[in-house]
Amino acid sequence: MKRALLALGWVASLVPAVADPLHGPNVNPSNFAVLVEWEKFTDRQAGVIGDNLSAETWSVYREALSWKDEEPKGAIAQQLKRWGNAFDGNGVLESSEGEEEYVGGPRSSLSDYVVEMAIPLFPNRMEGTEGDLRGASLVEDRWQMGEEANRHHTEAKQAFRALAKALVEAGLADARLRLGWELTGDWFPWGIDPEGSNAGTAEEFKDCWKFVYLTMEEVNPRFTWVWNCTLGFDHFDPSKAFPEYPDLNFADPADQKDKILAEFMSVDLYDADGECYYRSDEDIEIERESMVSYWNLHPEKQKRAFLALQKKVFEGRGHLAKEGESRTYGLRFFREFADSKRLPLAVSEWGPWANFVLQRNSEDGTKLKSIGYGGDDNPYFIAGAIDWFRENEVAYACLFEFYNGGEGDTVDHTILPHYWNSSREGRPLMSLYPSESPFYPIKDQIHPRAAKAYLESLSEAGGESD
Repeated sequence: MKRALLALGWVASLVPAVADPLHGPNVNPSNFAVLVEWEKFTDRQAGVIGDNLSAETWSVYREALSWKDEEPKGAIAQQLKRWGNAFDGNGVLESSEGEEEYVGGPRSSLSDYVVEMAIPLFPNRMEGTEGDLRGASLVEDRWQMGEEANRHHTEAKQAFRALAKALVEAGLADARLRLGWELTGDWFPWGIDPEGSNAGTAEEFKDCWKFVYLTMEEVNPRFTWVWNCTLGFDHFDPSKAFPEYPDLNFADPADQKDKILAEFMSVDLYDADGECYYRSDEDIEIERESMVSYWNLHPEKQKRAFLALQKKVFEGRGHLAKEGESRTYGLRFFREFADSKRLPLAVSEWGPWANFVLQRNSEDGTKLKSIGYGGDDNPYFIAGAIDWFRENEVAYACLFEFYNGGEGDTVDHTILPHYWNSSREGRPLMSLYPSESPFYPIKDQIHPRAAKAYLESLSEAGGESD
C-alpha cells in the first residue's frame, strides 16, 4: 500500500509543471553546524538533510537506544543525541579548540525537513576482532545473516530492531533510510564490486536488504527506503542488486501487486574521474611545486574536462548504451531505470572533488599532494549538475559538505565558507589559488567559483527559501 500511494504522487509529478528538487546538505557525521552554515550561506531553509550513520560492531546498533542518556554509548547513539540537541531550540553545540559554543540553530523544526539517513547494512567488524569486514573470508559468513541458521541471525535481528526503535524515539519515524549505500564500490564492507575485495554478490545483497527491510518495518512501517549506487563505473550491471522480489508474499493483498522493497532510487555524484581529469606527470609536478591547482589556473581546460565528464558520467547509459554513447553507469541510466520501476530519482550525495590533499610530515612540513582525478573549484560542474537535476525531475539533492583540513588522503567536498574552512579547530586554510588571484579565498572559501555557481544555480532553480 505504501508503494501504491507513492506511485500516485509520482504519476502526478509527470504533469508539465516540473517541481524543482529539494536542496540541502548532508551533515555527516551528524554535525549540524553544517546545516546552520548552509542555511546562512544560501539564505533559505534546507528542504532536505542527509546523514550517514556508522557502526563498528553489532553492539553499536543495540546501543542506539541509549541516545537519550547523558553519555550515550556507541557512534549511532551519539549521532542521534546530536540530532536531538540540534532541534531543541537552544542552538547547535560545537567544540572549538577545546571550548564549547553555540553557533545558532536550524531555521525550522525537525518535522519541516525531509531527512535521509544512511544505514550500514552490517558493521565494520565482528565483536572482539581486529580489522574490518572487507576481507572475503569474513564477509561470506555475514552475508547470510538473514538465514535463521546463521550465527549472526539473532544478533542482527536484535540490532536492527533496536535501531528502528531508536530512530522512532529520536523523531525520525518518517526518515528515508539509505540502506547499504554506495553498494557499487568496495570501500564499504557491503559493497559488491566484482573487481574489488568483497565476497558479496548481487543476490546476497538483495537477501540482506530484504532481511533488514522486513525487520525494521515490523517496528515502524513509516520508514521510506532508498536504494543507492555510486556513479562512474562500467564493470557490472547494478540493476542485478535492485531490491525486487517476484516470489515475495505479503500479508496485505494490496502489496502483492508490487514486489519492490524501496520507494526511492538514488545516486552519489562527484566531480571526479581519472580519465576526464587526467593530466601529465609534468603538469602534476608543476602543481606540487607551486601549490596551486592546475585546473583553477586553466578554466578553459577545466570546462573541456567537465564536458567530457558530462558526456561520460551524466549521460552514461551502461549496458543500454548504443553506438557512440557512454557505457558508464551514469545519471541517464539511473533516470531511465528509475522510470522503468516507477520510482523517483534522488541524489543522496554530490559536490566538488579536490585534486589535492594536504599532507603533513615533520621533515617537509605541510605540502599539497595531487591525486589527479577531481575538478577542484569547478563552477561548470556545479551549474551543470543543478541544471540536470531540475531538467530530469530529481526529487532532492544533498550537497555533501565535508572538509577535514586535508589530513591524509581525504579529499574535500566543500562549498560553504566560514565553518569548515576556518582555523577555529586548528585546521589550516588551504588555498589552491595564488594570493594575487582575484579568486584567492575570501571569508575562508576554498572553492569560491564553485560556491558562487551554487548560489546562482539555486536561485535560478527556485526551491525552498524564506
